[in-house]
Amino acid sequence: MNTLQLSAVGVLHLVFLVKVISFSKQKKEFLPVQIEVSLIPGLPQIHILGLPDISIKESVLKIKSALKHQGFEFPKAKQILVNLQGGDFKKRSSGLELAMAIAILLATKQVSPLLVGKERLESVYIYGELGLNGSVLTIDEDSLLGVSLPADAILITGESKGNLGFDWHIKINSLRDFVLLTTLENQSRHFLKKEKEKNDDNFLNQSNSYLKEIFSLRGVRVELDSSSFFESLSFSKSEAELLKLISFGRHSLLLMGPRGLGKTTLAEALNYLAPFPEWSDYLHYKKYFPLKEKKFWSPFVKPHHSVSHLGLIGGGAKCAPGEITRAHRGILFLDEFLELSTKCQESLREPIIQKEVNLVRGNEFHTYPCDFQLIATTNLCPCGQWLPENSRDCDKSFSKCIKYRERLSGPIVDRFDVFYFLRKAPKAEKTISLIQIRREVEALRDKFFSQQVDLNKILFQIEDLSLLNQMRFKDEISSLRRQNASIRVAKTIAAINGRDRVLESDFDLALSFCWSPIIELKI
Repeated sequence: MNTLQLSAVGVLHLVFLVKVISFSKQKKEFLPVQIEVSLIPGLPQIHILGLPDISIKESVLKIKSALKHQGFEFPKAKQILVNLQGGDFKKRSSGLELAMAIAILLATKQVSPLLVGKERLESVYIYGELGLNGSVLTIDEDSLLGVSLPADAILITGESKGNLGFDWHIKINSLRDFVLLTTLENQSRHFLKKEKEKNDDNFLNQSNSYLKEIFSLRGVRVELDSSSFFESLSFSKSEAELLKLISFGRHSLLLMGPRGLGKTTLAEALNYLAPFPEWSDYLHYKKYFPLKEKKFWSPFVKPHHSVSHLGLIGGGAKCAPGEITRAHRGILFLDEFLELSTKCQESLREPIIQKEVNLVRGNEFHTYPCDFQLIATTNLCPCGQWLPENSRDCDKSFSKCIKYRERLSGPIVDRFDVFYFLRKAPKAEKTISLIQIRREVEALRDKFFSQQVDLNKILFQIEDLSLLNQMRFKDEISSLRRQNASIRVAKTIAAINGRDRVLESDFDLALSFCWSPIIELKI
């Protein structure tokens, strides 16, 4: 568009002003940036305004080289002012280069605006990095994941390996390709329609294989399916029932017992039983953390017990997300739980309940999601042998044992749904393979998904319980959070057994997981 501007000496100069829209990466998000280009009399230079960082300032030389190699002319006796509008943050992204170059070409009228019929398109988003020869580099298929555009918006980028899922997405290989688009004029609508149909077909054809690639190639699943060790891994009946209960109901678990009985192995088996991740889980993980070898599955986060509370919860000068955010919609596995610092243990209390963590550091404030399943294992004594029924096997003093268990505070104990003492079982009793447990858990999930059943809708009425259990529920279980945990576990047990209401036997079994171990710990 044309505007009139009064110069310092009072002479009117014709100023050409062009606007295009691109994206800049701010922390973990892509934010829209409107690029304004204005030509004013002066030495032929490009000036970038609007808080550009050093990488964008260096883009000036790349744009000059790209224009020359593609046969375009650099304006003579004109200063090029490039203004990056979009907030008071540093603009940082090499993807702004294509948008800036096209804006300059539009301002110098070396290319025409993109038309559909006789109408000029206004909602055009441009994102791509330029090579020195004017080529548009291939973008990562995950670059703009999570970005939402208006329904009628058109996105112009370089080539990508997969489809980004946008309705109108045009891929170009060089600046000259944009000239081809603008010369289509009346055929543009037909071209864009074909491009959309092509993208839709590509998305349908590629999305399943793409999801399969990034979801199924995780190391644990491959190892479990191919390793003779995992193929031979078996559990006792009580351990298998525990794995089904925890995996299907997504309950938090504190696994206790002597050293060397396989607490860590049992906990890590839950990773193999994890449900198929959703697309939103993948977008969340990509937003905050890099993918290792572009492989993704439901997160299984296992920090060392020496981790700091800032590393676990998040924080620091830039309010970076912690391990609990990495474990969002997955499992947070804390091995040797009592060896964690008290500060780490207690800092988990709010995130477990609220499913998000609010971090404040100076002028920085961030809220990160952290809907994780907490799985913890621990010994109950420094000797590693203590159990309620064989406390005599401990070679430490009684006061030392008590002091060690006192690291487990009442409020953090109340955050766990299920407690389980792992006891030594004869090898002959371990007859249920992990692969068999996985099939049963997946069958349960498929059944509930097909019937659209919600575990919360399974009926629980205290009147269905015996008078003894009613008294225990009302009087002995004093914590409301413990009562709710018992009800949730009882509903999961009823669902596993194919019932739509909680029976007495379901509640008895739930108390053996949720309440009885706490009584034993007090002995």
